[in-house]
Amino acid sequence: MRHRLALAFAFWLLASITPLAAGAAGEPTADLAGTEPAVLSGPQAGHAQPLDAELARILSPAAGTRLALDPDIPRARQRVLVQASAADQSLELLLDGQRLGSAEKPILWPPRRGRHRLTLLAPDGSTLDAASFTVR
Repeated sequence: MRHRLALAFAFWLLASITPLAAGAAGEPTADLAGTEPAVLSGPQAGHAQPLDAELARILSPAAGTRLALDPDIPRARQRVLVQASAADQSLELLLDGQRLGSAEKPILWPPRRGRHRLTLLAPDGSTLDAASFTVR
């Protein structure tokens, strides 16, 4: 049972970051409802949108998540999806107080055992969101 759950999680993780079908230009041919890319129009189209700090949140991993390394999958191939809701290069992600990267794009973090704290920082260094999770 444990192996089936780990395998199901691995397939879910891969499916969440890999397009199911691609068109001629490598773009997905259809989006799932609620995952469509945002379309800007009007005077701000093509310009950076103002950051709404109240909407910037950590999407993954969720607070309180408990992950387990799978002994049947090589450690070099195991990753955890780290993603924030506001894709803005001025926002930073910290993991256990160390810079993990920009919140602009999802990050595939190679997990290590222990308790971890993920923090989303505003450009001024203030904390917008934080999530603690455990890897066993």
